[in-house]
Amino acid sequence: MHKAMIRAIILISGLVCSHIALAGECSNLEAVNTPRPEYPKPDQVKDYLRGTQYTHVFVEGYVTVAFLVNENGSVTNIEIVESKNNPTRQIKNRSFNGFLETNVISTVSGWVFKSVSSVCSSSTTFYYELEKNA
Repeated sequence: MHKAMIRAIILISGLVCSHIALAGECSNLEAVNTPRPEYPKPDQVKDYLRGTQYTHVFVEGYVTVAFLVNENGSVTNIEIVESKNNPTRQIKNRSFNGFLETNVISTVSGWVFKSVSSVCSSSTTFYYELEKNA
């Protein structure tokens, strides 16, 4: 039997969202507390599977969020700017848009960086890939 395990990879880039374009781009951010968002648990995604025989579906893809880092290092103005949700099996008449985003905003809202000299903008992309184990 194969087990699936999710591996999330963080990539910090210079992508700037329209709502936070007024702030300068962050440089040399030092993370104090930046946990990765958890992959959605079965009880969090019931609506995606309602009316099917499935109890869970595995989705690969990515979520890119843009945010502001305040002078005290807290994060605000979090926006999902791009995402792609690819289920590993197709379920008729189902959209999985928003699936991987389930825990992203709530997790990123708790992030803390070392203090910065002025409010700045940054972005992060989370990649979700399934790893098959024997």
